[in-house]
Amino acid sequence: AEDEVRILRGDELAALLRYRRVLELGTAEIAAERATPMVRGRLADLLGEMAGHHLSDYAAYRALDAQFHIALAALSGSAALLQQVTDTQAALSDVLNAVPRSEASMANSQDQHRRILAAIEARDRDAARVAMREHLEGIEHLLAVLMPQATA
Repeated sequence: AEDEVRILRGDELAALLRYRRVLELGTAEIAAERATPMVRGRLADLLGEMAGHHLSDYAAYRALDAQFHIALAALSGSAALLQQVTDTQAALSDVLNAVPRSEASMANSQDQHRRILAAIEARDRDAARVAMREHLEGIEHLLAVLMPQATA
């Protein structure tokens, strides 16, 4: 995995993170418009599953995290958007799995996911965008601090 992480360093990773932000801010807004009660329940279930994981099984947590983001994209009804979010999650997977995490950073990520879901449940597009932006910028900041050569 170290080779794959190295491939995404520098400008390429920084560009991918910017692209992801554009995709996922829009995805969050559309999810707030389109999520049905059944889908909102499924998203809540995913967050509940994530809460059951700790640092010792971070890879399992990350897999559920990716499912949450992909589930939001699926709400768009756009196959292209769903594909792009899925591809972006896959491309970032090795990088995100390689970043050292703490229980505190996982708890913070969970709080951000809950804020995203609360905005979707309230059908508040603006709040969904803001919550997603905070979530993604938190990850970007973590990468910048822990892997400065990756995001410079």
